[in-house]
Amino acid sequence: MERGPRGPETPRETQELLRTPEQVFDSNKEAAERQNKEVIERLMRRGEIQRSNDNVEFETVETGKGSAPRIQIAWPTNRQSGHILNLEPIVEGKGAERGIFGYTGEYGVAKREGLNYRMTDERVSLSELFEVPDDLNIIIEPTINRWAVEAGEDPLTTAIFGKNARKMYVGLGFLFLGREWMHVGMHEAGHLPNNHDENLAWSIANKKYAQIHKPRKTDIIAGKDIGQFGLLKSPESRYYGKTPRLGDVAKYGLTTHARSGNAKIPKQWDQERILRDFQSIILAADQTYEDFIGR
Repeated sequence: MERGPRGPETPRETQELLRTPEQVFDSNKEAAERQNKEVIERLMRRGEIQRSNDNVEFETVETGKGSAPRIQIAWPTNRQSGHILNLEPIVEGKGAERGIFGYTGEYGVAKREGLNYRMTDERVSLSELFEVPDDLNIIIEPTINRWAVEAGEDPLTTAIFGKNARKMYVGLGFLFLGREWMHVGMHEAGHLPNNHDENLAWSIANKKYAQIHKPRKTDIIAGKDIGQFGLLKSPESRYYGKTPRLGDVAKYGLTTHARSGNAKIPKQWDQERILRDFQSIILAADQTYEDFIGR
């Protein structure tokens, strides 16, 4: 990824993220909400969508007039299987009073049925997948390229969903690049229930990730298992360099926040190189979103 910032055609929102890349991982809530509104309005205008590239298959299914569609993102492993994310809209009311309040989500193993992938019984809710604290529940709000979570109660969210609900904003552009970026959801969950420390949030996420893989250690060492979200690829893997490994995702997050003094990073990290690499990824996520959904 040798692409630098593009010219005037780069959307203003993305130009802002190139200047403040820490906003990708822990976005300003108002900006995340604006993106969420833009995504939902665009999806409703587009109707049903089917798009794919070498890494991902994306489709939406209409759920009724004036309603947001179901969203499905599949990451093929081979021609017959892969992994899948399903987002189901939460809709209340009828007609002009019909309201869209976000999405619930499931992630799991996918099998191909005809032209499409469908989820098997090997599935979990996103609250389980991201290791959200047991007494909390997350409501998914899709965005273009901003991630965030409500670390603490929000009056509007709790009024609609109850005091244990928290909104999590999820960047579709990054998910279109690969399922590795699902790990950002574990990082956001590391901020719950009320933690604003970046280093601690990544530490919580990575410790929980390691705990999940203890029973799979033998297969991981043997190269038969590349871990949840495909983040434990070996450096020799044909995928590495094109897609991130576990340490890369956390490194991008911590380095971007270190610029503004909100995180500590080891002195030996090449901060400027890491930031340049991540700027290229932001541009790639923006372009892939544009290719699949558009503005």
